[in-house]
This record gives sequence, structure tokens and C-alpha cells, in this order.
Amino acid sequence: MGGLTSHKENGNGHKGRPYGFMLLLAFGTALFGVLVLHKLRERHIFNLVIEDMNRQLLSLQLLLQKEREYNKEMNRKAEETNAKIYYLRNQKMELDGRLMETLSRIDSLKDEQKAMESTLESGFFTNKLKMLRGNEINPTLCFENRIGRFNRFNRNRCLVLFNLNRLNRY
Repeated sequence: MGGLTSHKENGNGHKGRPYGFMLLLAFGTALFGVLVLHKLRERHIFNLVIEDMNRQLLSLQLLLQKEREYNKEMNRKAEETNAKIYYLRNQKMELDGRLMETLSRIDSLKDEQKAMESTLESGFFTNKLKMLRGNEINPTLCFENRIGRFNRFNRNRCLVLFNLNRLNRY
């Protein structure tokens, strides 16, 4: 039997192992390359995510800064409005006081006017009655003539007499 011999017998049994080792080394290297590429891809994606987050953070910081400026402006306007409200409230109180003072003056002047009118009326009419009784105006002279005019001479006396008669009726 001389044609078929095993590799172990020939002493060539170690030649199969270096090919297997090389094949295993090639697969290991390929697997390591895939892992390295995967890590690089993950790092690239991570860097993109970080850049996106940085952009978002920057935009949020700008928005926060604008919001703070807006809040400062609104606080300033609120303080100005409160100052105006305080000023207007004080002015209103002052005007209310002046109005009450004016109304009080008006009431006192009305009372004073009524008192003066009553004293004047009593004094005026008594004086007029005394004067009229002294002059003895003829009421027939107070009638209008045919043209519709009063007698010029007695006109003022007739008007006073007419008014006195009218007041005495009430």
C-alpha cells in the first residue's frame, strides 16, 4: 500500500496548521478592523451629536439672554408704571381734596347768597313799599296805551308796582 499515506506519517502534518493560523489571523484582523471602523463611526456620530448639542446650548443661551433682557425691560417698565400710578394716585387725592374744598365753598356761598337775598328782599321791599306809599303811584297810569307802550314817565314806577303786586300774591 504505498500510495495513500497520511500527512502525519510523512511528517508534513505541521503544514496544515500554518494555513489555519493564517486564516484565523486574517479573520481576527478583519474583525478588529470592523471593530475599529465601528468605533470610528460611533466617535464621528458622537462628535456630530455633541456639535448639535453645542448649537442647541448656544441657541438656548441666546434665548435665555434675550429673555433676561426682556424681563429687565419689563421690570423697568413695571417700576415706571408703579411710579406713575403712585404719582397719579397722589394727584387724584389732591384733586379730590380741592374738589371737596370747592364744593364746600359753593355750598357756603349758596347759603350766604340765600341769606343775603332774604335780607335784601325784606329790606328792599320794605323800602320800596315805603317809597311807593310816599309817592302814591296811580295804578291806572301803568296800563298800556293803545299802541302797546307804557307811559315813559311812569314806566319804571309801574314795573316796580307790578312786580310788588305779583310778589304779594304768592
